[in-house]
Amino acid sequence: MTQYELYSLIGRYAVENMLPLATVDSDSFRALVNKIPRKVGVSPPCRKTLSYNIDTEYDKMSVSLRKEIDELEYVSTTADIWTANNKSYLGVSAHWIDPKTVERKGAALACRGFKGRHTHDSIATELDNIYSSHGISHKITSTV
Repeated sequence: MTQYELYSLIGRYAVENMLPLATVDSDSFRALVNKIPRKVGVSPPCRKTLSYNIDTEYDKMSVSLRKEIDELEYVSTTADIWTANNKSYLGVSAHWIDPKTVERKGAALACRGFKGRHTHDSIATELDNIYSSHGISHKITSTV
């Protein structure tokens, strides 16, 4: 296993499981990664390297998700707004049935800071922005 392959896998693992950058500093994580057979001189990434790899993996996963969603006819979404430490956030996820395997699938579309009052108009505007950026505005059957 090359260093690039290791870093890509760790980046993907962190993105899919929404793990903090501090994951790579954990003694148990480093012990686990050090057991993976690989070329001599390849070591687990530091936080800075993981941050770069997360951005790279995010970009790859976004392209892959966009391709998958483009092939769909219908998508449902869920949205949630919450406040923590006097800051508001909006999280949105998409859900669909894979037409080939008939399996349920889903993906997180956004987790953004939400400014202003939580009115119908401001929530609808932000949801529309998120849906438009993913090209699904015309495919949504419902939002919960």
